[in-house]
Amino acid sequence: MSRIQLLRQHLPNLLTLCNLALGFLSVIMALENHLRFASWLILLAALLDFLDGFAAKLLEAISEFGKQLDSLADIISFGMAPAAIAYKLMEYALKNELPFTGLSGAGLAA
Repeated sequence: MSRIQLLRQHLPNLLTLCNLALGFLSVIMALENHLRFASWLILLAALLDFLDGFAAKLLEAISEFGKQLDSLADIISFGMAPAAIAYKLMEYALKNELPFTGLSGAGLAA
């Protein structure tokens, strides 16, 4: 198999792996409080998600492995990464109010 054929066969999976890496990096950046950068990484992952599907169809390189890898990348990039950003936003928003929330809840229970 020539290098060109190998590239054609594996290019969609390579794009999906880049998507997956951006998703993981977005989670790490979100947990390190770099929320804007994490958001941009998710947008870049969305572009790669489009491109990997487009490349797979164009190059006729659709495989079961590629489908499973794409599903994993989607879970990380569009499930876990936005959840990490939302978690940090809620943590920031409630940082000063959380102790009072607990006290008011205890007062309502009494």
